[in-house]
Amino acid sequence: MNARERVASAINHKVADKIPCGEIIIDDTVVRDFLACNDVDFEKRYRFIQRLGLDIICLPLFFSMNSEKHSLPLVAEAEWKDIDKWVNQTDLFVFIMLDGCYAWGTKLLGFNKFLAKVNRKGSDLDEFMLSVEQFNLKLAERAVAKGTMGIIIADDVAYRNGLMVSPSQWREILFPSLRRLVAGISAMKIPLFFHSDGNVNEVLDDIVKAGFDGLQGIESAAGMDIGLIKRHYGKHLCLWGNLDPRYLVMPHNRQQLLEQVNAIKLSAAYGGGFIFGTSSGLFKGVRPENLRAVYGVKERFQETC
Repeated sequence: MNARERVASAINHKVADKIPCGEIIIDDTVVRDFLACNDVDFEKRYRFIQRLGLDIICLPLFFSMNSEKHSLPLVAEAEWKDIDKWVNQTDLFVFIMLDGCYAWGTKLLGFNKFLAKVNRKGSDLDEFMLSVEQFNLKLAERAVAKGTMGIIIADDVAYRNGLMVSPSQWREILFPSLRRLVAGISAMKIPLFFHSDGNVNEVLDDIVKAGFDGLQGIESAAGMDIGLIKRHYGKHLCLWGNLDPRYLVMPHNRQQLLEQVNAIKLSAAYGGGFIFGTSSGLFKGVRPENLRAVYGVKERFQETC
């Protein structure tokens, strides 16, 4: 079973030959520190992924600098770095990330201004959200044409103690837009995941009702109990993540790390429908020795780059 087959099995709630693994973000500094390299290109990033035994590459969206600061970029300016190589030269399952309405609103208007717009519930908010929906549908079409195998809608809508907006605002304002976007992308016959940091327990039912195939993140430090979520939503959502990235940043011995990894797998991997990884990706500060322990890299990796 190759990586694509393994991930597809998890998304379809089937048991694979082994638990698939993936990270939503892999910062260049992590690759450089792990491989002792000065620069990161496609070949080195792929080597890093192979060393960890990951099954997924998740590509963020980049735009040229021609777009106006406070408006959505042009779809024609969208790029996913090396997507053709990831699709055609590897057997990895290729995800791309798209920002949702909340993420675009805070990015373009600023956090406080966008929340004020949500609280006013004006027609300009409806117009903005519709423009983001149409924008993302066009991006999704481009990504599917390039061969992407899955899409993540990234919308960090929660703090560690709960949503950034009230549940009623979520259901009245944000959720209908998200549901329309899901319907449009689902028509493309491609798996669709929702990502948010923080505690989204209050809207898990809504995420299922929207039609998402999976949930990425599941931040344990924010009270997201993956065992409980698996019992209640495991038949509907493929769960991806849950490892607190602090375990990779702070000093821990190999046994401590393996105990944490095994506890997550025991809680969520039974019956399929689970992808192992951190809740938020790999960022600067991750210790290479912790990565080796968590992902079972048995020997120290020495490479001249």
